[in-house]
Amino acid sequence: MSERVCVFIDSANFLFALIETGWFKKINYYKLANSLCSGRKLVRVYFYDAIIPPAMDKKRSQEQQRFLSSLDYVSYLEKRFGNMKPKEAFCKKCKSVYQVWVQKGVDVRLAVDLVSMAAKDMYDVGIVISADGDLEHAFYSAKDLGKHIEWAYFTNKSRKLQNACDRFIEITKNLIDAC
Repeated sequence: MSERVCVFIDSANFLFALIETGWFKKINYYKLANSLCSGRKLVRVYFYDAIIPPAMDKKRSQEQQRFLSSLDYVSYLEKRFGNMKPKEAFCKKCKSVYQVWVQKGVDVRLAVDLVSMAAKDMYDVGIVISADGDLEHAFYSAKDLGKHIEWAYFTNKSRKLQNACDRFIEITKNLIDAC
Protein backbone atom coordinates (compact mmCIF):
# COMPACT_ATOMS: atom_id res chain seq x y z
CA MET A 1 0.00 0.00 0.00
CA SER A 2 1.33 3.43 -0.93
CA GLU A 3 1.99 5.88 1.89
CA ARG A 4 -0.37 8.87 2.10
CA VAL A 5 1.52 12.17 2.18
CA CYS A 6 0.52 15.67 3.23
CA VAL A 7 2.88 18.56 2.49
CA PHE A 8 2.94 21.56 4.84
CA ILE A 9 4.52 24.73 3.40
CA ASP A 10 5.49 27.71 5.54
CA SER A 11 5.20 30.34 2.81
CA ALA A 12 7.32 33.09 4.37
CA ASN A 13 10.15 30.67 5.17
CA PHE A 14 9.99 29.10 1.72
CA LEU A 15 9.88 32.38 -0.19
CA PHE A 16 12.65 33.90 1.93
CA ALA A 17 14.86 30.88 1.21
CA LEU A 18 14.13 31.14 -2.53
CA ILE A 19 15.15 34.79 -2.50
CA GLU A 20 18.20 34.19 -0.29
CA THR A 21 19.51 31.43 -2.60
CA GLY A 22 18.78 33.45 -5.75
CA TRP A 23 16.40 30.74 -6.97
CA PHE A 24 13.24 32.86 -6.79
CA LYS A 25 10.81 32.07 -9.61
CA LYS A 26 7.18 31.18 -10.11
CA ILE A 27 6.66 27.77 -8.50
CA ASN A 28 4.17 25.09 -9.47
CA TYR A 29 3.30 23.95 -5.93
CA TYR A 30 1.57 20.79 -7.13
CA LYS A 31 4.72 19.73 -9.00
CA LEU A 32 6.87 20.61 -6.00
CA ALA A 33 4.71 18.53 -3.65
CA ASN A 34 4.66 15.56 -6.02
CA SER A 35 8.45 15.75 -6.43
CA LEU A 36 8.83 15.60 -2.64
CA CYS A 37 6.41 12.67 -2.45
CA SER A 38 8.75 10.54 -4.61
CA GLY A 39 5.98 8.36 -6.04
CA ARG A 40 3.89 8.15 -2.87
CA LYS A 41 0.25 9.27 -2.82
CA LEU A 42 -0.18 13.04 -2.36
CA VAL A 43 -3.24 13.65 -0.22
CA ARG A 44 -3.07 17.43 0.13
CA VAL A 45 -0.77 20.46 0.21
CA TYR A 46 -1.30 22.96 3.03
CA PHE A 47 0.05 26.45 2.36
CA TYR A 48 0.50 28.75 5.37
CA ASP A 49 0.84 32.51 5.13
CA ALA A 50 -0.17 35.74 6.86
CA ILE A 51 -2.43 38.20 5.11
CA ILE A 52 -0.72 41.52 4.46
CA PRO A 53 -3.24 44.24 5.38
CA PRO A 54 -3.53 47.28 3.09
CA ALA A 55 -2.67 49.49 6.10
CA MET A 56 0.77 47.84 6.18
CA ASP A 57 1.53 48.17 2.47
CA LYS A 58 -1.25 48.60 -0.07
CA LYS A 59 0.82 47.53 -3.09
CA ARG A 60 2.22 44.40 -1.38
CA SER A 61 -1.26 43.55 -0.12
CA GLN A 62 -2.66 43.69 -3.65
CA GLU A 63 0.25 41.65 -5.04
CA GLN A 64 -0.23 39.05 -2.33
CA GLN A 65 -3.96 38.81 -3.04
CA ARG A 66 -3.24 38.17 -6.74
CA PHE A 67 -0.72 35.48 -5.79
CA LEU A 68 -3.05 33.84 -3.26
CA SER A 69 -5.89 33.89 -5.80
CA SER A 70 -3.63 32.06 -8.27
CA LEU A 71 -3.28 29.26 -5.71
CA ASP A 72 -7.01 28.57 -6.07
CA TYR A 73 -6.11 26.75 -9.30
CA VAL A 74 -3.51 24.44 -7.73
CA SER A 75 -4.86 20.91 -7.34
CA TYR A 76 -5.14 19.57 -3.78
CA LEU A 77 -3.90 22.80 -2.17
CA GLU A 78 -5.51 24.38 0.90
CA LYS A 79 -4.57 27.85 2.12
CA ARG A 80 -4.33 28.53 5.86
CA PHE A 81 -3.80 32.00 7.28
CA GLY A 82 -2.37 33.78 10.26
CA ASN A 83 -2.25 37.55 10.33
CA MET A 84 0.05 40.53 10.56
CA LYS A 85 0.06 42.67 13.69
CA PRO A 86 1.68 46.05 14.23
CA LYS A 87 4.31 46.17 16.94
CA GLU A 88 6.37 49.01 18.35
CA ALA A 89 10.13 48.77 18.04
CA PHE A 90 12.87 51.03 19.31
CA CYS A 91 15.68 52.32 17.12
CA LYS A 92 18.80 52.59 19.31
CA LYS A 93 20.66 54.60 16.72
CA CYS A 94 18.02 57.30 16.24
CA LYS A 95 16.50 56.85 19.74
CA SER A 96 12.93 56.73 18.51
CA VAL A 97 10.00 54.34 18.47
CA TYR A 98 8.65 53.10 15.16
CA GLN A 99 6.10 50.54 14.01
CA VAL A 100 6.92 47.19 12.42
CA TRP A 101 4.55 44.46 11.31
CA VAL A 102 5.07 40.90 12.51
CA GLN A 103 3.55 37.65 11.36
CA LYS A 104 1.38 35.99 14.01
CA GLY A 105 -0.18 32.56 14.20
CA VAL A 106 1.29 30.98 11.07
CA ASP A 107 3.77 28.59 12.69
CA VAL A 108 1.27 27.71 15.42
CA ARG A 109 -1.39 26.92 12.82
CA LEU A 110 1.03 24.70 10.90
CA ALA A 111 2.07 22.91 14.11
CA VAL A 112 -1.53 22.34 15.23
CA ASP A 113 -2.53 21.02 11.79
CA LEU A 114 0.49 18.70 11.62
CA VAL A 115 -0.45 17.11 14.96
CA SER A 116 -4.26 17.17 14.67
CA MET A 117 -4.19 15.68 11.18
CA ALA A 118 -1.83 12.98 12.45
CA ALA A 119 -4.30 12.23 15.25
CA LYS A 120 -7.14 12.02 12.69
CA ASP A 121 -5.01 9.62 10.59
CA MET A 122 -5.17 11.90 7.55
CA TYR A 123 -1.62 11.03 6.45
CA ASP A 124 1.15 8.51 6.95
CA VAL A 125 3.98 10.92 6.11
CA GLY A 126 4.04 14.66 6.74
CA ILE A 127 6.56 16.66 4.72
CA VAL A 128 7.25 20.10 6.18
CA ILE A 129 8.92 22.94 4.29
CA SER A 130 10.03 25.44 6.92
CA ALA A 131 13.16 26.48 8.76
CA ASP A 132 11.26 27.43 11.91
CA GLY A 133 12.84 25.58 14.84
CA ASP A 134 9.65 26.18 16.85
CA LEU A 135 8.12 23.27 14.92
CA GLU A 136 10.43 20.79 16.66
CA HIS A 137 7.86 19.74 19.29
CA ALA A 138 5.11 19.35 16.68
CA PHE A 139 7.40 16.96 14.78
CA TYR A 140 7.88 14.86 17.92
CA SER A 141 4.14 14.91 18.69
CA ALA A 142 3.18 13.73 15.20
CA LYS A 143 5.84 11.00 15.40
CA ASP A 144 4.42 9.92 18.78
CA LEU A 145 1.13 9.39 16.95
CA GLY A 146 2.85 6.93 14.62
CA LYS A 147 3.51 9.25 11.69
CA HIS A 148 6.72 9.77 9.76
CA ILE A 149 7.89 13.36 9.50
CA GLU A 150 10.14 14.50 6.70
CA TRP A 151 11.69 17.92 6.62
CA ALA A 152 12.44 19.63 3.31
CA TYR A 153 15.12 22.27 3.76
CA PHE A 154 17.40 24.60 1.83
CA THR A 155 21.13 24.73 2.53
CA ASN A 156 20.76 26.37 5.96
CA LYS A 157 19.79 23.43 8.18
CA SER A 158 18.16 23.79 11.58
CA ARG A 159 19.81 21.28 13.90
CA LYS A 160 16.61 21.14 16.01
CA LEU A 161 14.43 20.17 13.03
CA GLN A 162 17.04 17.82 11.62
CA ASN A 163 17.13 15.93 14.92
CA ALA A 164 13.33 15.90 15.24
CA CYS A 165 12.44 14.55 11.79
CA ASP A 166 12.63 11.00 10.46
CA ARG A 167 14.15 12.00 7.14
CA PHE A 168 15.36 15.21 5.59
CA ILE A 169 15.24 16.23 1.96
CA GLU A 170 17.47 18.98 0.62
CA ILE A 171 15.70 21.38 -1.70
CA THR A 172 18.13 21.88 -4.56
CA LYS A 173 18.25 24.27 -7.49
CA ASN A 174 17.45 21.34 -9.81
CA LEU A 175 14.31 20.56 -7.80
CA ILE A 176 13.19 24.20 -7.93
CA ASP A 177 13.97 24.49 -11.64
CA ALA A 178 11.84 21.39 -12.32
CA CYS A 179 8.85 23.02 -10.64
